[in-house]
Amino acid sequence: MLSSIKGFSRYLPFLILIFSNQIAYAHQPDLSSLMIYEQDGKSFLAIKSALSAFESEIEYSYPKGAYKTPAEFQELVIGHFQKKSFLMINGDTIKFLNPQVSLGHETTLFAELSEIPDDIESMHIKNAIFGDISHSICEVIITLKDKPQKQFLLTSENKHEARLNVENGNWVMVENEHLLFTKSTLTFLGIFVVTIFLAVGMMILKRKTLKVSLPSQYI
Repeated sequence: MLSSIKGFSRYLPFLILIFSNQIAYAHQPDLSSLMIYEQDGKSFLAIKSALSAFESEIEYSYPKGAYKTPAEFQELVIGHFQKKSFLMINGDTIKFLNPQVSLGHETTLFAELSEIPDDIESMHIKNAIFGDISHSICEVIITLKDKPQKQFLLTSENKHEARLNVENGNWVMVENEHLLFTKSTLTFLGIFVVTIFLAVGMMILKRKTLKVSLPSQYI
């Protein structure tokens, strides 16, 4: 009995983390998760977030009254997902097969993935399904056969997409060209430009003041 309790305690922090993440996704529309995983020899994609996040996106993207039943809402969610998300492996588009939506306080969209090659060299993933929600953050977890688990975030700063390469059996993030134009970078550039303009303006003003103060014979 004591050994069983000790064994359970080893996994307690992990279980708490999972439980807390589920609570967060169920209550915060700006948080979501996307998982790519394998089960029974097949590959799947699952996206989880609060029902209010899905509702917000559909109400923003479609006219009022676009759906009247849960089934119609599910169809709109699937269509929105197919427009806003894609997955490419080794340069080839992976198809989302038989996507379905499980409604609930925490809503899940899942789909089977078309055949994923065993020899993965690169991956390009985009999930902008919640891209219209301010400060939207999506935690991505990739768990595929013979590859280490990879976790990263999709945000507005990386345009809700990421590129990865496989090097020596490990996932390596490819620097996103969009990161050159993040909010922090633009803010820094704005401050730099304003500083330059102020410095030039002060120099011009100083010269004009000096010119006016000099006697006429020196002008």
